[in-house]
Amino acid sequence: VLPGGTFTTPLAQRGVGIRSGAATAAQLAALPVLIPGTGAAPPVGELAEVGDGFADPVELVQVDGAPAIVVVVTGARSSDATRTIAALRRTVARLASTAALVRIEELRTAAPFANAAVNGVLQTLGEGVVLTVAVILVFLRRWRVSLVAAIAIPASLAAAFAAMWAAGFTLDVLSLMGLSLTVGILVDDSIVIVEAIARAVRRGERGDAAALSGRRELGGVAVAITAVDVAVFAPIAFMPGLIGAFMREFGLVVVFATAFSLLVSFTLAPLLAARWAVRDGDVPREGTHRELRDALARDAERLPWTLRGTVLLDGAAAWQTALAAFARLERALARGYAQRWLPAAWRYRGLVLAGAALVCALALVPVANGTIPTEFSPPVARGEVAVDLTFPPGTTLAHTGAGAARIAARLLDDPAVLHVVSSAGRAFNGTTDVVAPNLARVDAILADPSGGGAAVRREIDALAALVPDASIAGAGTGMGGLPPIGYALAGPPAAVDDAARRIARRLAADPNASDVRISSGGLAPRLEITVDSGRAQLLGVVPDDAALGARIATGGALATRLRLGGGLIDVVVREPSAQRGDLGALQQVEVRAGNGDRVPLASIAAFDDRPQPALVERENRERIVTVSANTRDGVPIGTVTAPLRAALRAPGFLPPGVRLVARGDLEQFLDAVAAIGAALGLGVVAVYATLVLLYRSWRLPLVIMLTVPLASAGAFGTLALLNLLRLELPNAALLQGQTLNLYSMLGIVMLVGLV
Repeated sequence: VLPGGTFTTPLAQRGVGIRSGAATAAQLAALPVLIPGTGAAPPVGELAEVGDGFADPVELVQVDGAPAIVVVVTGARSSDATRTIAALRRTVARLASTAALVRIEELRTAAPFANAAVNGVLQTLGEGVVLTVAVILVFLRRWRVSLVAAIAIPASLAAAFAAMWAAGFTLDVLSLMGLSLTVGILVDDSIVIVEAIARAVRRGERGDAAALSGRRELGGVAVAITAVDVAVFAPIAFMPGLIGAFMREFGLVVVFATAFSLLVSFTLAPLLAARWAVRDGDVPREGTHRELRDALARDAERLPWTLRGTVLLDGAAAWQTALAAFARLERALARGYAQRWLPAAWRYRGLVLAGAALVCALALVPVANGTIPTEFSPPVARGEVAVDLTFPPGTTLAHTGAGAARIAARLLDDPAVLHVVSSAGRAFNGTTDVVAPNLARVDAILADPSGGGAAVRREIDALAALVPDASIAGAGTGMGGLPPIGYALAGPPAAVDDAARRIARRLAADPNASDVRISSGGLAPRLEITVDSGRAQLLGVVPDDAALGARIATGGALATRLRLGGGLIDVVVREPSAQRGDLGALQQVEVRAGNGDRVPLASIAAFDDRPQPALVERENRERIVTVSANTRDGVPIGTVTAPLRAALRAPGFLPPGVRLVARGDLEQFLDAVAAIGAALGLGVVAVYATLVLLYRSWRLPLVIMLTVPLASAGAFGTLALLNLLRLELPNAALLQGQTLNLYSMLGIVMLVGLV
């Protein structure tokens, strides 16, 4: 339908549409074609075969060995994953009820992984609450005060949840991790205030007066604790780049929780302490087991007879005896520190300072020499195993699809595999998805959603004989499905290719690296048809007509579009010689000259085989080549990149003019180190400034801040010790994954607030 202008009458005006095209293949075949120079106009059907079919496939997808269409649904950025999946399942169920001949099946969702991660963090949060209350009970020896802490923690968390809702945050792993890390911090303010109230009660004050006195006495300390925590974690929420977006909720959730803990310590905690928890004469008992049991028996006279049994009294007496013994040990240590250790440290303060500096320096040695491995994030099992198949450039799509289908069929015999998705014509080259007929991906979805799939990957490697002309490389195991190790190289093309091969050889020789690949994919065969303009003009052929004829003979040309009920349909004109692989027939394809003569392509064009790069990637208008690799069996990336960094620094390893930039988890780790280092520095400055304002002194805050390096030494020393133990006990689950990563670095930042 073509626009035809308007049709106007004295009273109205209408648009005009002109319909002249064919609506079916038969009508198209009946259209006449004027042949220049002859005057003849035979119908299209006499010059060509006209058929109604489908476009040539560029991708072949099978699920469990049957042709399929895979639909990937991604939730909106702020959506609830669990609710989105539930709504999608209801929608799919309705669609399935209206399409009886179509089988719709769910392959995988993020629900098992998300639920497991959230449940794990919730479990950690619950354990933290219980342990915090237990520790308070052991040290303060007052069950009522412990209950005040047990009430203050959920009160602060509930207020933090309200702030998260107001800020539009979601309940995810990072926000819950922030809450779980602050459990101990949430009770600091309340403990300080409650202890101050208890001292006021011992001085003879009562009720509200004791609460106000305790609040005035140590309220400034509670404010200092909260201000320091906010100064430490607020910079994390405003880190730049991907790391900042990743950790924004974490940092702000910690700020919300600690701020509300201060509010609880000034309101709910004093109220409970003054009216219920702290009573006159409520002092932890001392004495032997017999004395404590007799005292408990006297107190139990006020209780029902069911709580006065011998077993209960003996158990309570044993508990009180253990607490009293711990209190005596604590007092003895305090006296020893005050009377012996602290004076000795002051007498030999130069030696103590030198020892502390030496410990801090030695703590950095395990990080520098690789004893503490580094990675961006510990590997996570997601219940699937994906591999990419790369056949030689020029392989047909049918051959690639057949090879992928053979591997998929064998994987379906494994009971650990629930579904297998094979896709020929598309794969991952280490940096991005690439569409090419010689590429395929096989994705095995495991029956266990939390399974790691190492056994299935070994099974796939054992099936390499089914595709002898293909290389098998695992999909990226890093963040976002990218390989954790990657280097992008830019510079002169020949030098870049040479440098990429050198780095790939170095990685392939490392036993801790696997699935090494170069994104360029090598050279692919190419048939170059070059039209000789001079010869074409001598024979009366327009060079553009010759080029169009060659295009029709090899790939087809779009002639027009038909508007049918289902929309616009392309009409493609092509000659089948190229699809048959007949070069002689292709060379004899005829192009009509201006006088009506038919001239073979071979008379006016040259046919040459000229290999070309299978893939050309550009960044900032410059060609780049990426070398990527996975780590074998979850080995931290630092174990692989440390020796490679040494090789890259060697003179002459990289050709002149080649520039190298980290990619994948390696890039994210370096960005995280820079961002968290900046946040740590800003936090230290902010903490010092806060303490200066609170203590009104420049020197006293320095005493507090000098404990930060020693705390970091303890963190690095613990990581080094755990990794040394892992060498002796390689199968111990507790010793796995003890690396310097994003989360352990956040823990080190947290030390600034704790000290």
